[in-house]
Amino acid sequence: TSATLAGDEQETDPDGSRGAPATGYRLYRSSHGRGYPAGADLGNVTAVTVDDLVPGEVAYFYLTATNGGGESFPTEVVAVRPRTAAGDRALLLVNGFDKRDVSTRVRVPWAGSTLYRHLLTRMNTYDAVVEHALALAATTPFVAFDSCEAEAVELGTVDLGAYDAVVWMGGVESEVST
Repeated sequence: TSATLAGDEQETDPDGSRGAPATGYRLYRSSHGRGYPAGADLGNVTAVTVDDLVPGEVAYFYLTATNGGGESFPTEVVAVRPRTAAGDRALLLVNGFDKRDVSTRVRVPWAGSTLYRHLLTRMNTYDAVVEHALALAATTPFVAFDSCEAEAVELGTVDLGAYDAVVWMGGVESEVST
């Protein structure tokens, strides 16, 4: 059983403030969504077909971009659970939680003043799909699922009509900023 994972190229700009362009991508895979062994280098491609998925078992993935300067932050985690039989229902999990908020910053004393650190993992761990996938796997043995970022739906890359149901995962998107 297989699934295709695809993404967009990393954004770059002429002045380099977003970093140098990607020269390659790395795919990370996990069977439980919490720990990921060393990634597999994909070369300079933004789509890959994973063809060793086991029907009924959940697999979790994320991608990073690489170049001479190192490795990017990871994408959101996506999960897939292939059908075990032709009649299995198909569900789509859409991660719509994109929070990055100044209210989660941490105050740190520094050189007689205060430094504010923005810790990305306090804002959003980008793995909301893991809890949903674990719950589905534990309670619905005959439901297969795919997942994607909300942007894939917004851009028309993923067809909601191809699924029996869609779960849009959200969260507290903003708070009062100081």
